[in-house]
Amino acid sequence: MAPPRHRAAAGRTGMRPAGTGFGSRAAGRGSGEIGIPKEKGLLQYLGLALSGAFLVLVLAVAVLVIALPLISGGAALTVLTNSMAPKFPPGTLIIIKPTPIADIRVGDVLTYQITSGDPAVISHRVITRSVSLEGETTFITKGDNNDLADPKPISELRVKGTLWYAIPYLGFVNNAVNGEARLLVTPIIAGLLFAYAVYTVISSIAGRRKKLAAAAAAAAAAAADAGGPDAQLPAALVEARAPGRSSSEQHEPEQLDPDLSH
Repeated sequence: MAPPRHRAAAGRTGMRPAGTGFGSRAAGRGSGEIGIPKEKGLLQYLGLALSGAFLVLVLAVAVLVIALPLISGGAALTVLTNSMAPKFPPGTLIIIKPTPIADIRVGDVLTYQITSGDPAVISHRVITRSVSLEGETTFITKGDNNDLADPKPISELRVKGTLWYAIPYLGFVNNAVNGEARLLVTPIIAGLLFAYAVYTVISSIAGRRKKLAAAAAAAAAAAADAGGPDAQLPAALVEARAPGRSSSEQHEPEQLDPDLSH
């Protein structure tokens, strides 16, 4: 007697179509949908660059107007008249430095007291330098924009110094914060600059941490997407599967051919 034959169940393939299992993802979803943090915009970078440039500018002005004159023993003065125009118009800030009398030459801009012992000063250019028989040096000065020289020779005792450098327009600011006001304003500006620097550092650290946290969340989402169907199944269903075979591969019990059952 021939061995019994078996007929496979019609229409059964033993495999589940791809994409229909538990935890399947919608087709077409790519990594581009993962929430990756966007880079800073152009305006943010521009604002940061402008803030940094302003900070550098303020620090440079503080050094030029306060620190260097203080270190050198000089002074910051404001041009008030047109006598030295057009090179030094009103509002120009000039920094003078102490200069030995022997080093002052014709063409230098000399700052001198109008009257010996008087704090009021004038800054004009030297046009004549003379030495008396007794060895005393005197100067004749003239404003660049004046037609006539200054009327009286300047003695050594009236000389305060010579021009070191000049900064346009800052003279008005110098007048506003001169004297006792400068003693108050300077620490305030320094404190604001320090606070700004601290704020910039803290903001940078916080922004970096936020970006790292967003990148970690995006990586976790990507890992969940790539975990496969078993990553979405309950633990009981996963354990119930036969080793090496998925639930979609289980076959129905084979049935005997009715024609051969007798």
